[in-house]
Amino acid sequence: MAETWRDRLARSIEATGRSHRDISLAAGAGSGYVNSLINDGKEPGIDKLLKVCEAAKVSIYYVLGGFDITPDKEELLRLLSQ
Repeated sequence: MAETWRDRLARSIEATGRSHRDISLAAGAGSGYVNSLINDGKEPGIDKLLKVCEAAKVSIYYVLGGFDITPDKEELLRLLSQ
């Protein structure tokens, strides 16, 4: 079975040592939000997923595409998208 964005998000959050609840609250969502993404199949909007990734300190490019980029390149992409 191919790895999904949920798998990458769950593994990244686990590596932080923080709970799903903690990441959810840090992202400005309800306390069970990350759990509903990972375990219940909830489909997030890109803005919410970006906040979760920022709270977990993981690249959204890694979560969605499976590839990681440097923080400098990620910042450049953000600036170009504006």
